[in-house]
Amino acid sequence: MLFLGGCGYTMVPNEYLLQSNETPLADQEEDEEAVLTEGDRLCNQMIAVLNLGRDLDKRISSSTALDEAASLFLEMILEDPETYIMSTQQGDMNEVGQNAYLYVYNGDLSSGSVATLALKDITEDETFNTGTLLKTMTSISVTHGNGKKGSVWVILVEYIDE
Repeated sequence: MLFLGGCGYTMVPNEYLLQSNETPLADQEEDEEAVLTEGDRLCNQMIAVLNLGRDLDKRISSSTALDEAASLFLEMILEDPETYIMSTQQGDMNEVGQNAYLYVYNGDLSSGSVATLALKDITEDETFNTGTLLKTMTSISVTHGNGKKGSVWVILVEYIDE
């Protein structure tokens, strides 16, 4: 026998149906990618390149604290970007604190151009730091911003004493 007790029709508001529909996985991935800034993408790419061939205990990562510091430096640098761009692209390491170094590049450069310049500068400075100062790179942060006087790429690298 077929028992049909309890079957009935209930009206469900359209708003509820729209809220309960989950976003397809592909849309979620696109949203996550859209959230990544140009600086975040470049940072992830640079970390991947810098970690090639590194021992697991010497891997470079990102750091929320370093990201916050890089954002602060970006705000300060945007007040007069030319001063910082000129000093950092003449081979000087801008030491900020005992174990952090700041690199500033022209914001009109493509992320690929910045990556090329920064990886060269960072690799040279890392060789100096590990050889002379006995420091190991631990994290890196990259940010990009525009201001009234131009745009800049800011890269902040953190080291620890060995």
